[in-house]
Amino acid sequence: MVTERVAPVDFTDWITLMGRTDRHCLDADVDFYPGQGSDAKAARQMCAGCPARLLCLEWAIHHELYGIWGGTSARQRCAIRRHRGINVRQPGAAWRDNL
Repeated sequence: MVTERVAPVDFTDWITLMGRTDRHCLDADVDFYPGQGSDAKAARQMCAGCPARLLCLEWAIHHELYGIWGGTSARQRCAIRRHRGINVRQPGAAWRDNL
């Protein structure tokens, strides 16, 4: 589990992340928001070797409450936040607040 900060997290990083054409999730037909009890294995596998995984994960640790981000579940990110003493600043799709 990644518990130490690996990348900066601000709106510029969201733009950088979304602009990466090497993201494995780009145009993927995978459910990154599986319902409770659903299998998130496909989403996690998609993230596993993604070159954007750490930036994606760091963004999600600070901003996303739901879904699979950087190969982690919401519960796993919650544990990382507790370990680091982080509160989510802008829950769920925080980038919209900056538009």
